[in-house]
Amino acid sequence: MKPHRFHASLLTLFFFLFFSCEKTPLSQEEKTSTQNRNDSDQIPVLAPPEIEPEPDLSKDTQKESPPEPKKVELESLRVVVPEKESQPEEPRFSNELLAVVKNWTKIPKSVFPARPVLASTSVDLVAKSSSGQVIATSNASAGSELQVLGMKGNTLIVANANNSKLRGEVDIDLTDFKQLLAYRFELNQKKKAERLLNQQDQINKKTPVKASIPISKRSSPKVEIPDPLDFGHGRFCICKDCRDKRLANTGSLKTGFGLEP
Repeated sequence: MKPHRFHASLLTLFFFLFFSCEKTPLSQEEKTSTQNRNDSDQIPVLAPPEIEPEPDLSKDTQKESPPEPKKVELESLRVVVPEKESQPEEPRFSNELLAVVKNWTKIPKSVFPARPVLASTSVDLVAKSSSGQVIATSNASAGSELQVLGMKGNTLIVANANNSKLRGEVDIDLTDFKQLLAYRFELNQKKKAERLLNQQDQINKKTPVKASIPISKRSSPKVEIPDPLDFGHGRFCICKDCRDKRLANTGSLKTGFGLEP
């Protein structure tokens, strides 16, 4: 056989085998396998989910610091302690007072006129002329202020607080005259003690004026006593609060009629 014929025969055999293989039907298993392979090629490949990084808490801590505690003002913590209320202090019928008034039988004339005195009963008052003729009458109701002009036994000679010509008489025990004298006597004693204490302080700070004259014998101004007023402890209370309130209420000391021991 000639060489060109041999090559032509091989080429013809090749084409025959190629076309015969292409047209050979596939079995059912081969079809299924081929279909599955094609389907798998068509399924999209999903990318793994992205994982968000954890927040950096250190940065947030630096940005947002915890609020500072509120400063508590010292004024809000200050405890207000209420001032201790003074207790009523009634004047006493001391032995010194009873000695001065001779147990209420002989009262010094320096006490009169004394006011204001309150009577627990009404008192008839009359005004007389120089000849003794009644020219006016009046009645002081219980609780009215009176001034005491003198004393006769256990009877007080009293007068209208604004008109001394209208006069009457009332038993001493039906008035607060004794309490008034005790009030003036006690305040007089307190004033003297305070004055002597102030003088002694001045002597301790400065050179004594006259060392040969005792303090007790030095001349001193007359002690002035404010009229009694009731500030909740009674008219004759002599506690420090009542004494200060009387002075603040009057603006100045009124000339009283204190008892000199």
